[in-house]
Parts: sequence; structure tokens; C-alpha cells
Amino acid sequence: MNVIGGKKSIFFYFRNSLLLWIMGIFLLPNIAFASSITPANLIELTNQERAKYNLPKLTINELLTKAAEQKAEAIFAVQKFSHNFADKKFSGWIKEQGYQYSIVGENLAINFTASEPLFNAWLASPMHKKNILHDDFREIGLAIKTSYWLGEETTLVVELFGAPPALAEQSVPDTFSHRSPFLSYQNPAQLITSNLAENYLNNIAADNTPAVAASKQIITKNFIIKNKTAAINYLLTAVKITLIYTAVMLLLVLCYFYAVYFAKLYKKLQLMAK
Repeated sequence: MNVIGGKKSIFFYFRNSLLLWIMGIFLLPNIAFASSITPANLIELTNQERAKYNLPKLTINELLTKAAEQKAEAIFAVQKFSHNFADKKFSGWIKEQGYQYSIVGENLAINFTASEPLFNAWLASPMHKKNILHDDFREIGLAIKTSYWLGEETTLVVELFGAPPALAEQSVPDTFSHRSPFLSYQNPAQLITSNLAENYLNNIAADNTPAVAASKQIITKNFIIKNKTAAINYLLTAVKITLIYTAVMLLLVLCYFYAVYFAKLYKKLQLMAK
């Protein structure tokens, strides 16, 4: 320990503050990212995307929200990331809450850290995008749960869509692909890698139609490298973080040298005053 006149030196405090700062650089982003996904954000993004195609705004349904929460708990409990379990289809959780529907859909996502990258990943998947822009859906329920998946803490998102039975006579799901204009719209996806692979699935089924799950998509590092937009965004983010860190460190060093300079100047003035 550096002690001058019975007091700890400025360098001692600077060294400790520098250590705490470095620890914060690595720890704080994880805390911020973990809390940046909210149901309100995802629902707002969903309705913004639907508004581009003059589709009806989705309203929050408490029964769908409850069903999404129960489904999220079940996925973590059995450690199975899937729409349908061996003894239960995804619509089973919806029926248990007493929600009456003509058609329902489900989007899943795991290990994303922010709403925008997650939503862009859904838009990059045709089946997920089909759920988001489905003409018939009128209601939405969303659950976000953080727990342990394969021994690592992560965040799971369950998004459920539904249409009340009254819409069954007004719409025919089979004609969806013929009347939806979004199929010709190109929207570049921006994806972010993480410690676990981003897995996301979706499903859509009418009340009396067997649910058929889409194939699991696993986004690996190689996939991200091939995606130029995602790679560029990742590099830009890394550069920004590095520049901010460098600037703050330089500021701390500058403050330290100014403190030393003024401390010496103060001592000289005291000696001159005697």
C-alpha cells in the first residue's frame, strides 16, 4: 500500500477506481441488456410493423398473456425449447386459460438481449413474420422470463396471437398468402450473437387443425459472419464501446495528473507563504 504522511496516496485510489471501472465495463452491459426486453417494446414493434401494411392493431389479452407465462415456465421446467411437448400442443396452454379462438399462433425466442434484434430475427424468418403480419389476428399475449437454460442464465420470450371465434366467418386463413402484401417487402435483418445460439420457432394453427411446428433455426457465428449487415453492426458496436472506454480512461488519467499537479502546486504555495 502506498502511504504518504499517514494517508493513502492518490495513485492508490486511482488504481482501485480503475479496477472497479474495468469490472463495470464487463458486468454492467450484461445487466442492462438483460432488462432491455419488455412486453411493451415487443408489442409496440409488432403493431408498428403491422401498421406498415394497414393491418389491424393487436390488443393485449390477459388470457393470452397468462397462457404465455405458463408456457414459458413449462419450457424452463422441462428444458425443452419447442412449441409442442409430447403430451401437449402449444394451443393447450391457451385452452387452459379459457381463451376462445378461431385461430392462434406462437412465436418463441431465447437468449436475445434486446427487443430490436429479437424482433428483426423474427422478421427474417418467413413463418415468424407470417404470424406477426397475419390478417386475422386481433389479440396478443406476451411473456418474458429469465431463468436457467442448459446451466446458463438466459431470457425466454413467448408471444401468442389469437383471433376471437367471431372472425371465423369473416376470414379464411387459406387465402392469407394471396391477400397479404408483405411478401414482396424486403426488410434486412440485424442479428446479434451471444453465448448461446439464438433459437427461435413459430407455429400457427386453426382450432381444429393439427399444429405443425416449423423447423428449428439455429443462428451460429458462421451464419452471422455471412450476414454482412449483422457483421457490420456488430463491429460498429464494438468500436463504439472501445472508443467510449478509451475516452473515459484518458479522462481518468488526465484527472489524476491534474490532481497531482495541483497537489504539488498547493504544497509550494504553502512553503512560499511561510
